[in-house]
Amino acid sequence: MRKILYILLSISIFSFACKKSNHSNSTNTSDDGPDTTPPVITVNGASSYTLALDEFYADLGATASDNKDGDLTKKLK
Repeated sequence: MRKILYILLSISIFSFACKKSNHSNSTNTSDDGPDTTPPVITVNGASSYTLALDEFYADLGATASDNKDGDLTKKLK
């Protein structure tokens, strides 16, 4: 009797472990399919600067947005 219980328990654990998971590792919660459009990154300020040697430069930063993920500016490094 004990052997039958072990076999049934093993089969149930194996079948539970082999079931296909509906979970996704993606943070995209949209059901529209994969996100294939890259984000748009815009540099703030002029596209080029001329500085004298040892002159201070302050980076004005950039912004980023994505059609599915929205505003990504805080994720820029």
